[in-house]
Amino acid sequence: MFYNFKQIRRDKIGVLTSVVVNRQKVEQNTYTKEISNISFYKKKTSLELSLIKWTGNPCILRDYHFWDLGSPNAYRVVCSPKFKSILEKQKLPPHKFYPAEIDVLGKIHNYFVLHYIQDYLQDIDYKKTQFRKAEILETEPIKKEFKIGEIKNYAEYQKLEQKAFKKDNWLYPTKLHFKDNIYYDIWGFQGTHIISQKAKEIFEKENITGIETKELSKTEFSYLNIVMPPPTRGV
Repeated sequence: MFYNFKQIRRDKIGVLTSVVVNRQKVEQNTYTKEISNISFYKKKTSLELSLIKWTGNPCILRDYHFWDLGSPNAYRVVCSPKFKSILEKQKLPPHKFYPAEIDVLGKIHNYFVLHYIQDYLQDIDYKKTQFRKAEILETEPIKKEFKIGEIKNYAEYQKLEQKAFKKDNWLYPTKLHFKDNIYYDIWGFQGTHIISQKAKEIFEKENITGIETKELSKTEFSYLNIVMPPPTRGV
């Protein structure tokens, strides 16, 4: 079973939990240029962030924060040292942890940012995967349902996707079957994090704060059937 892994934007009493780029130290678009979905951050300096200011209630740091303004177009997780120690024990796509500093009312707290690079379209077995065609960003009405394995490889997918895009359509998977040597506890799908049952249970057991998980079948991705081979020994 798989779950959608999201950040809590506000806590139970409405306090914002987001972090933003610390404008007192770096320009707002600094990291949008230096971190991407195809390249890692090359500098050794810490990422400079700050907790969104909030009046009337105390600012509270969590294990997981949503990175709002100034965030790069990439899969990233702002995490506490505790959360980092748990994340680095999970099976992850190619990734790096960057040191980060979060400014909370002038006091600096040491955090990390997990950045991983992964494209599920490169990780799947096309012979066992199925796609549909619909209007861009919509899943209904279905304009065409391809047979399982009808789209034979990534290159063919790209050609069909480009052709569909010219008519304001897109291809989206209804069944994702990963290659036999691919297993992740955390991975990316259309801008969101997907986590395994194992990861969810560990996060809950360790009482990781600032996150919420929901069974994938109960989200906007309910149409998606994921088949991922079991992890190899030691994973």
